[in-house]
Amino acid sequence: MTSTSGLDRSSAELLLTAARLMENRYNERLRELGLTHASLRILATLDQLGRNTQAGLAKNLRLQPQTLGATLNRMEGQGLVLREPDASDGRTILVSMSPQGEGAYTKAAGIEAELEAEAGTGVEGLRESLAELVETLGAQRWDNPSGAGPEPAKLPEHSVTA
Repeated sequence: MTSTSGLDRSSAELLLTAARLMENRYNERLRELGLTHASLRILATLDQLGRNTQAGLAKNLRLQPQTLGATLNRMEGQGLVLREPDASDGRTILVSMSPQGEGAYTKAAGIEAELEAEAGTGVEGLRESLAELVETLGAQRWDNPSGAGPEPAKLPEHSVTA
């Protein structure tokens, strides 16, 4: 494929550029709702799983608990999530979506479809290919007990900080 500048671009470069462009547009729309991509991922996970431990959320989001904690602090300050000690184990913190978080999540749910429509045709097939790529790379990063493939420490962690 040739870019508008006439230079050949690798698939990796095109993927990274497309991701940055989509992320910038996505974050612009989320900012209108007082959200970030990171906070939306957390709200989406809470919507799927319901109330969960901070450690459970970190595992499902494939993040370090400390990284998630910083974002949850901000979200709690915004009134998007609630954190409370687990009644059966006071050392464990349970996280749930607040009513304000539920409202923001509902409003944000349509943004992805709007952005896909703006991007044009072919997005559905691209989503399937990207999901496979993410699954493969994620397995190499997080599910690599046998040591096959790249070492997990060599692949970057997802960032959820705003």
